[in-house]
Amino acid sequence: MPLSCVYSEGAVTKFDIAKRIATFPPLIALVVAVALIPLSYPPLVTSVLARLGGTLAPLALVSVGLQLRLGELSGNCSLLANPYAGSPPLGCCCHEQSE
Repeated sequence: MPLSCVYSEGAVTKFDIAKRIATFPPLIALVVAVALIPLSYPPLVTSVLARLGGTLAPLALVSVGLQLRLGELSGNCSLLANPYAGSPPLGCCCHEQSE
C-alpha cells in the first residue's frame, strides 16, 4: 500500500490513484509531446516554440530565487561567502595523534 494511502483522510482505491496519475498535467504534456514528434511544424510555430523554450531556464532561476528567504541566511553569510570556512584547511593533519 502506498504511503500516501496510509496518511490520506479517506479510503483510496486503485482507480483513484490511476485517475490522479492519468490526469497529472506534466504527464499529459509528455504524452502529447511524444505523440507530436513525427509531425513537422510550420516555421512560425517553430519560431514561437524556440522563443518560449529560451525563457525556460531564466524563469526557473527566478522562481527559485523568489522562494529564498533572506532572513534565514543572516547567521550563515560567512558560509555562503566561503563554504570551507567551518572545515580545516586542505592538507591539514588534524586527525592524527601527535607523538
